[in-house]
Amino acid sequence: MKIYFQNKRLTLISLFSLLLLFSCGGGGGDDDVQTVTPAPVAAVITAADLAVTTLENPEAGATLGTVQATVSKGSLQYSLTSQSVTGALAINASTGVVTVADAALFDFETVQSLTANIRITSGSVTEDITVTITLTDADETSATVITVSDLAVSIDENPIAGAPIGTIQASVNTGSLQFSLVSQSTEGALAINGSTGAVTVAGATLFDFEVVQSLTANVSVTSGSVSENVTVAITLLDVDESVQIIITASNLTTTIAENPEAGASLGTVQASANTGSLQYSLTSQSVAGAMSINASTGMVTVADATLFDFETVQSLTANIRITSGSVTEDITVTITLTDVDEMDAGYTIWTGATLTFTKSSGGDPTLASQQDAITDNVKITRGNTGGQIYNIVTEAAANSSVSPAGTEWALGTVNDIANLTFEPFRAATGGKPKDVVGQNMVLHLITDDVYISIKFTSWATGRAGGFAYERSTSN
Repeated sequence: MKIYFQNKRLTLISLFSLLLLFSCGGGGGDDDVQTVTPAPVAAVITAADLAVTTLENPEAGATLGTVQATVSKGSLQYSLTSQSVTGALAINASTGVVTVADAALFDFETVQSLTANIRITSGSVTEDITVTITLTDADETSATVITVSDLAVSIDENPIAGAPIGTIQASVNTGSLQFSLVSQSTEGALAINGSTGAVTVAGATLFDFEVVQSLTANVSVTSGSVSENVTVAITLLDVDESVQIIITASNLTTTIAENPEAGASLGTVQASANTGSLQYSLTSQSVAGAMSINASTGMVTVADATLFDFETVQSLTANIRITSGSVTEDITVTITLTDVDEMDAGYTIWTGATLTFTKSSGGDPTLASQQDAITDNVKITRGNTGGQIYNIVTEAAANSSVSPAGTEWALGTVNDIANLTFEPFRAATGGKPKDVVGQNMVLHLITDDVYISIKFTSWATGRAGGFAYERSTSN
């Protein structure tokens, strides 16, 4: 019944309107009828600001939220007009979904919030809203996990002192490893390299099959406060000591270009014995420290590359002693150098003595003692509010995109310098400098155009500002 009266009322209103229209015409002629065209109705955009809280270090492309907006007619388009951290955010022009554009810029230690202005458009109508992203700090420390295996080998009795027995296979997910002997079944028989885990003969006379047929040792593998224990088991093989040992060996002569890489092979001493195994040792060399030899294989390698300089010396020699049991044979190694045109070397690489630099947590970065003055153009330090290292010669504080100014970095070694990709420090470390602790890197000083071997040994978190590294120095 309510609908009926409403409709009847609408009909009466419509008839009244028509009568009024004709009565105002002045004579009823067709030319006096007036046509009224309704005015167009403008689109109305309704939108709300977007506020989101998220953990630092999101993945690139991760969704942060969607701008909530509607329009009375037509469709909507979305665009970024500005943002507080350039390049951090992106927006889908059709859907209004806001995503991470550059994940490296979402670092709580550098910035705690990011904002952006979004323009929403429908035809000629626009509406501006604000996006606010608040970052929360993530615990970036990880538990140390050591993976290690026992070492079991069999060797002939009567090895020489210092002979290699084997290397403990171990790895750690963060930091470096240290190796130490806890105990051994035959005291004084074995030794271990604290850095590499290489086990060697300490007391050669204790490796006598007629006295003992096996030796064991307990080794502790440590990283920080975490440790793992492994067992070393050495089984001795009896050697027929009544047979006269005869060693056959030849001198080694080779020619190489000057300036080889450290560790490069120069050749292998050709030797054999009618019984038992052979051990090789350097007894003397014309240029002290230039060469080294593998005690088990007889491979001769470059120990100090700087000593293979044609302008200083044109040949190097060494005397090698080959041993099997109590029998020895001496041979000579002769290395002839050829000159290299060093004008086209392409890279200036510092290979001088290793320097250790430490910036203490809380240390004043403006003090010379808290800066590594590599050259007059580059002095590295770090602030005490978190963030990364910077060049205090040209920067007052760290910039996550370019600091340290005047430098570029790459993971790897100078031995592979032609194949390395150099980037700003933060990009080279994947946005997490603490993750490259213990890894080899190469630092390029752009203005000085020199390349430096560098390895971070520590990186303080939690806005402490400390770090330490080892680097090569000028030749």
